[in-house]
Amino acid sequence: MVDLPQLGHLSYPTFLQTHVKARPGLKLGDPGTFEQYIKRSALYWRGMVVPDSDLNNNELFHQLAEDSESVFWEALRSGFLRRAPRRDGRGNMLSQTEVAENLKRSSRERYEKIPAEYLRRLSAELDRTAADDAGLGWQVTDVTKIFGQHLLALLRDPQSRVKRSAPELHLIDRFEQWADDRVKAEVYFGAADLETELKGTAAPEVWGKVWPIALEAHAGNIPLAYRGNLPTLGLTEGSDRLIPAGPESTGVESQLETMGYVGGGAGIGFEIRMPVDPIGARFDINYPRLMELSLAEITELREASEPTTFMETRFTAAGSARNYAERARELNELTLAYEEKLMRTGVLLTERATRDAIRNDLTAQRMAQYLGAGRVDLGVSTSGSVELHVKGWIGDREVDLIAAATNPCTERGLRTVLFDLNLLHHILGPEGVALLNLDTDDDQFEWEMKRPDYRLLESLASPSIG
Repeated sequence: MVDLPQLGHLSYPTFLQTHVKARPGLKLGDPGTFEQYIKRSALYWRGMVVPDSDLNNNELFHQLAEDSESVFWEALRSGFLRRAPRRDGRGNMLSQTEVAENLKRSSRERYEKIPAEYLRRLSAELDRTAADDAGLGWQVTDVTKIFGQHLLALLRDPQSRVKRSAPELHLIDRFEQWADDRVKAEVYFGAADLETELKGTAAPEVWGKVWPIALEAHAGNIPLAYRGNLPTLGLTEGSDRLIPAGPESTGVESQLETMGYVGGGAGIGFEIRMPVDPIGARFDINYPRLMELSLAEITELREASEPTTFMETRFTAAGSARNYAERARELNELTLAYEEKLMRTGVLLTERATRDAIRNDLTAQRMAQYLGAGRVDLGVSTSGSVELHVKGWIGDREVDLIAAATNPCTERGLRTVLFDLNLLHHILGPEGVALLNLDTDDDQFEWEMKRPDYRLLESLASPSIG
């Protein structure tokens, strides 16, 4: 595995996985849009990680690779776009060709969608950098185990049983018993195994209503294998049910999280706060200037602006609610210092500051009206920082923690340090979520950044919870 400090400087964009829905209006398959995204990301991250199977199978990459001089190939050659390779049970790293051959054995139809020339060139490029990618390897057995626990957690989530018919509830129970038996016996299985054994036991219309739970559990497990040490970037409107952040959360934080998940939000309350902060500069990307530069030139500008401390603090702050509370101001200051250095190179502009200050003031007032008088602590924020606090009682102690937060950097990402966006959507409702500015507004490249906390998923998979 790559050294943890260096791993924290990389990002894992979950929306580049093969089966993840794209943001409406965001056409990453357009070469110009993808080039903007890659070059913007290179200002704030030292690399981007994509699993081997997604590099093979995602039609987005097939489209982008048609131009042999595209930024897709440039990103691969430069090492900015990194492969997350799988290792088999003996610890051997599989090549792209071997991954494709495995797919061919399980689904020839899907295998035949991979253009032969694309696979040949991709394999050649990645074989050249295989030694560099070895540290990003993940074990197939680990991910398969995570799938089983992810499936059990979703099946035991109260939201999975809401508005279900009796036959659907019966099938959910069948899924749970089948999966629980295999997890306890440490028998590794996939969604296809469950489908093969149980599909014939239910009416088609009932199966069609319950099967999506297994598909949800099947997607997005590779990032969890890194145990929160590789930051993920996800769409704010994407599904991240039961995958909160905070791998360094304390026992108190985990207890409050469990209350939120098991109780569906009962017994906890939320407050929106905009901290008083004199740090007021905000920056826009100067895209005409950025697009003139090669990835190598952007890398040189980034490193000349000394991003290491900013990146390490960003990583640490996303580790838990306590971490974020302790490091938020430092992170803001480091972000500002880093972006001021970038501004001197001409790739950032300052026109956004006044507009955002006005918008954030309006957001605060509207959120105050939405949540009700007395529940909102409003400060005069010139920085654009927003914090969502969760409050609840653990024993005789009242706990107040940061559930989610935004940071005023140009690579503006929500940090969910407790819960996930799905639960926040459920508790706050669409209007509350929009007012909190968790949904993208005028920035098509706005993502949710977090460090997935696999420990809570393991806990929620246990029948003793709830």
